[in-house]
Amino acid sequence: MKKLQLLGVLCACFGLLLSFLAHATAVPGQGSWETTLLPRDLDGNPSTIEAYYDTVLNITWLADANAAGSSTMTWYSAIAWAAGLNINGITGWRLPVVHPIDGTTADDMDLSYIGTEDRGYNVSAPGTLYAGSTASEMAYMFYNTLGNLAWCDPGTSTVSSCSGPQAGWGLTNTGPFSNLQSNPYWSNTTCYSGTRAWDLHFDAGNQGCSSKTYPGPIYAWAVHDGDVGAGLPIPPGDTDGDGLPNNIEDKNGNGIVDPGETDPLNPDTDGDGALDGQEDANHNGVVDAGEADPLDFDSDDDGLTDGYEINVIGTDPSTSTTVYKLQCDMNFDNNVNLGDLILLQRQLLDN
Repeated sequence: MKKLQLLGVLCACFGLLLSFLAHATAVPGQGSWETTLLPRDLDGNPSTIEAYYDTVLNITWLADANAAGSSTMTWYSAIAWAAGLNINGITGWRLPVVHPIDGTTADDMDLSYIGTEDRGYNVSAPGTLYAGSTASEMAYMFYNTLGNLAWCDPGTSTVSSCSGPQAGWGLTNTGPFSNLQSNPYWSNTTCYSGTRAWDLHFDAGNQGCSSKTYPGPIYAWAVHDGDVGAGLPIPPGDTDGDGLPNNIEDKNGNGIVDPGETDPLNPDTDGDGALDGQEDANHNGVVDAGEADPLDFDSDDDGLTDGYEINVIGTDPSTSTTVYKLQCDMNFDNNVNLGDLILLQRQLLDN
């Protein structure tokens, strides 16, 4: 009997741990573009999208990744094109920048296949030394926002040798952008000497240092510091299918997820495993008595995610449920983790 009880607790704790792990990795689709790129209107017509505001990099990307319409631009002509853009009175456009990922420009020509240098593959890619670095705006877009993969596998390559091609490499996701080319794009930043500039290859994922007079094929993609243009209103209905109408989620109708609002494009805004409409059960946009908070993954702070309480063990996510946490916290450190599961397994085997 005791063994069965321990087995039940072990299963419950394992499920709890999985719920925490799911929350830690709750990113829909490939890359983060669905939640970090916000559509922007630049021409006064809300039925069209001319740009996307990048909430991570705090820059605005043109929606057309080949608005210049040319594949044979030298760095000088690309710089001049971006600087000369005037989109309905919005000026100040530039090419994406590259800052040193390792803090120094002294080793610009050093090559790395695992993202440890500015030149090479997997700059800012997940699983690398500088994973998630925003030093290179285009590398962050390629590897993180769009979730694309380099030719060289960062897990099996070394600094000096490439292991490739890795499965799924290349420009497999263009996100919401049009005309994004599987070719190099110029950056705004000089490298090595005054005669070269950084570029990012949107095919194999490598960042290069090319002659500024290189005629191509190489493209230009304009960005603007900050958030420019107007947010687009969310249409009627329930776009993300979470049970909450769009006008309840985007309360002020400005097309932006403001503080205190749930995301009408993300069915689980707080990533706790429960739909926003499950947590706001009466769908009125207010956290009423007996409801979980769709902006708080553990509304009652009892150590159990709201999704786990609602969809797995059936407890009230608005009222502290301590029994599972007390049973699972075998080492009394007020946390439920893998160490607790190991202790539970040992106790189960001993009995």
